[in-house]
Amino acid sequence: MMRANLKIIAELKTFVSQVKEEKIFFSSENDFSKERKLPFERTVYLLINMLKKSLSLELNEFFETIEKPDQCCSKSAFSQQRQKLLYPFFAWWNVVLVNG
Repeated sequence: MMRANLKIIAELKTFVSQVKEEKIFFSSENDFSKERKLPFERTVYLLINMLKKSLSLELNEFFETIEKPDQCCSKSAFSQQRQKLLYPFFAWWNVVLVNG
């Protein structure tokens, strides 16, 4: 079980780095190009966490977990970053999870 979970995590990391490198599934070519509090990887890792609480609590906990509580962002900032991902990203993400 542990080996399967590690394999899925590795495949997801590969998928995330490939998407970022090729800039596929972004609304615009300039999306996620500036260094912000929520770059592409953090936005995706937040989505992977499967948010269960209020968004503000989840954001605070996430930034505390990565040991950067001073860099916490607003709910609006997260929503704006999330909108930069096109819906096919989630479809392909699902394919990676299913095939993993």
